[in-house]
Order: sequence, then structure tokens, then C-alpha cells
Amino acid sequence: VTGLTNGTSYTFTVHATNAQGDSVESSPSASVTPATVPGAPTGASAVRGNGQATVSFTAPAANGGSAITGYTVTSSPGGTVAVCATTPCTVTGLTNGTAYTFTVRATNAVGTGAASSATSSVTPATVPSAPTGASAARGNGQAVVSFTAPAANGGSAITGYTATSSPGGITATCATSPCTVTGLT
Repeated sequence: VTGLTNGTSYTFTVHATNAQGDSVESSPSASVTPATVPGAPTGASAVRGNGQATVSFTAPAANGGSAITGYTVTSSPGGTVAVCATTPCTVTGLTNGTAYTFTVRATNAVGTGAASSATSSVTPATVPSAPTGASAARGNGQAVVSFTAPAANGGSAITGYTATSSPGGITATCATSPCTVTGLT
């Protein structure tokens, strides 16, 4: 029987036909609800984190006639997968400094539907490690602080450094070593 509406419950009866006419109807069948896989989620977007990304999306307009039971988010590159019941999904195990896009698929009792459009690219990152080898040279009401850049930038280019005096908490910022801290006694 074709032309049924997914998500609507149906029962069926059958009768036999011969040259003399139709028989009485059978007892109704048990009810069945036609369904298919859900549509693709829409509006997928990602926000980077430390070794992870949080992917938000909108549920598909059509669930295929069967309630959506979950979502699968897949990263590219790498194919890292996260499964969740609702939006958002957090994908862990990503490499800081690597750019990723993500697609989302909805699943119901029938199966898994088509993938959403890919998110814009995001690059997981964290704060850089600490600079090393800090040393200071005295000056007139100031000090020149030299250091070695950290070995790990956390997956994102270092944009600057801040040198802080103790006591007093007087700071100076610089793009590279050395930093000159002024206003010292």
C-alpha cells in the first residue's frame, strides 16, 4: 500500500474477490506507522575549545515520521565522532592548532539521515605554555626583561607578552623579547 503519510498510524483489512463478488473484510491488522530516516539538521556552527569543539545545530524540519533518538557529529579531518541526544554536541580528542569542520546527522528508529552542511572551520587552541629563561637587566627607573618564547603556543600564534614586577605589579607588554618595564623605583 503506497501513498501513506509517514508518522501516521494505520491498520489494514483485506477482503477476497472472485466472479461472485467481495468477501467480508478480515479483522484489522495491528497498527503500523510508516517512517523513514530524518532530514538533515540545519544551521550547524562550531566554537573552538582546548582540544575540542562545541557544535550547535537546529533539528531537522522532518523527523521522518519517527522521533529523533540522537545526533552524530563528525569532524573533518580525522573523522572524530561525538554522539548526543540534543544540541549542542561537544567533540573531544581534537588536536590544538588543526583546523576542523563538522557535519551533523540525525537518527531515528529507522536509521540515520543525511548530513548537514559543514560548519565553518574552527581551530581548537589553549593558552600558550610559560616562557622560559627570564632574566632582567637594571636601568634607571626601569628594567629590561629578556626571555625565551614558550615551546608550545597552544595551537594559536602568540600575540604578545606581559612582564610583571614584584613588588608593585608594574607591567609592560611587548611583541617579542625583551620587554622594558618602566616606572620602577
